[in-house]
Amino acid sequence: MSDQIEKIKYHSSPLWVMTTVVTALLAAGMIYYYSGASKNNARKRAQLTGANRTIETAVNGLTPNFSEQKAQTARDNATKIKASMMNGTEADMFVSSLRSSWTVQSRSEDANAEYIHRRYQIARGTSPVSVWPEIQALLDRLGKTPSLAVNSIDIRTVGDSRKREFSRVTIAFSIYIRKPPGAEAPETRG
Repeated sequence: MSDQIEKIKYHSSPLWVMTTVVTALLAAGMIYYYSGASKNNARKRAQLTGANRTIETAVNGLTPNFSEQKAQTARDNATKIKASMMNGTEADMFVSSLRSSWTVQSRSEDANAEYIHRRYQIARGTSPVSVWPEIQALLDRLGKTPSLAVNSIDIRTVGDSRKREFSRVTIAFSIYIRKPPGAEAPETRG
């Protein structure tokens, strides 16, 4: 063989070059991401701290308004309301007193631990306009009855101004009935 001087060539394979470039880009991306994330985190932390202080100030502002005396007053008012509620017999007598002029329909009854909520609808068919004072008297009576709430009133008329009459008058109302002590909650019907 001849005395050839072999030249050693160092080749860098394309795989190693790509790996180095990708690693450098990933490192730069991670540095950029974490530096941006830390800035955003600091900004969000400042916002949340401000919101926390606002809420804390609001809560501290509410605390002086609470007192055991106000809570007792609320409990006393609730007791007065419960005492003014009708019992079941009174409610039945009240509803039956309406049956002479009105058609009464029981809509539903819901019960909880403190009271029974009954919904009724009363209706009156065709009537002359001259019964308006009677309707007003009934509405006044409903308004003055404790533990009763008028839910809706629907008055329909027919005829022109000279011969106008009520074609239908419908009143929906709720009665809140005090439960007797130790009474079980009845099943809801509806």
